[in-house]
Amino acid sequence: MIHPVPSTAPAAPGGSPSPGGSAGRLAALGCLMLAIILVVGLGGYFGIGALMSRGDPRDGEETSEAPTSPVQTFGKDEAQPFGTPLLFTPRDFTGEVVVTLDAMDWQAGGEIAEANTYNDPAPAGSRYIMVTATLENHADVDFGIAGGISVQYVEEDGTVHDYEAVVVPVYEDTDDVPAGGSLQWQWAYLVPEDAAEGGHFVLSNFAPELEDGQWVEAA
Repeated sequence: MIHPVPSTAPAAPGGSPSPGGSAGRLAALGCLMLAIILVVGLGGYFGIGALMSRGDPRDGEETSEAPTSPVQTFGKDEAQPFGTPLLFTPRDFTGEVVVTLDAMDWQAGGEIAEANTYNDPAPAGSRYIMVTATLENHADVDFGIAGGISVQYVEEDGTVHDYEAVVVPVYEDTDDVPAGGSLQWQWAYLVPEDAAEGGHFVLSNFAPELEDGQWVEAA
């Protein structure tokens, strides 16, 4: 007896999907997982590359700025920021000196008292301020600070102060800046106790007119 051939393949026992259908779904799932892995991998690659191209943001903070070149300007209208190297040409001196104001102390009474017990304390109603500078001698002969440069302090209200004859913390046995060398120096001033922080320092060749000097903002 001849039986008719069924038109469709019989279902798997128990009604479960056929092996061919399961394999197809597994292959599709594998392709999907592979696509996800590729997308994640490429995203990470390009993200790392972008970070590397930008560099470490701290690099800019750790890199110090290059020193500025010495400038030579005169008058209050051309006052330079504190810390600017000033090209100073002393009178009766064959050469140039670069002066840089390095540090400012608005309450220097304690340091001056410790520097020397013979220093007079600030009078009542006054206080000491002190500025520190580095002088670089670019000449081939020594440069004497005492007779070669005047540094006055000018308050915001225009009051002018000459430096005081006191022993300062940074003390040198000589005020000569050696030829081709440098020397750190300090000047102290007496100002009113309630004087505002600010004003200017004026470097000059003992000129009678302040406007003829080189002005630096007091920081």
